[in-house]
Amino acid sequence: MDPVIIIEDDRLIAHPMYAMVCFNCRHFHDFQEPQGRALNPITCDAFPKGIPDGMLARGEHRTPYPGDHGIQFEPIDKATVK
Repeated sequence: MDPVIIIEDDRLIAHPMYAMVCFNCRHFHDFQEPQGRALNPITCDAFPKGIPDGMLARGEHRTPYPGDHGIQFEPIDKATVK
């Protein structure tokens, strides 16, 4: 018998998979609760209206990308995170 998979939180299923590097960037925004049935876009300081699919598929942001407002990946300073 195949195992049963239960998804307890499906808010992000409609979003494309994004690079784990986003979690370690000081510019990444925390996820926002969805408003009604609409999902909020994944955002950061470089892409405040939503990180483009092409950027997410790229898997890194250490060089300029169209529309990034001159902001690229910067690691979180773990010493200042509370």
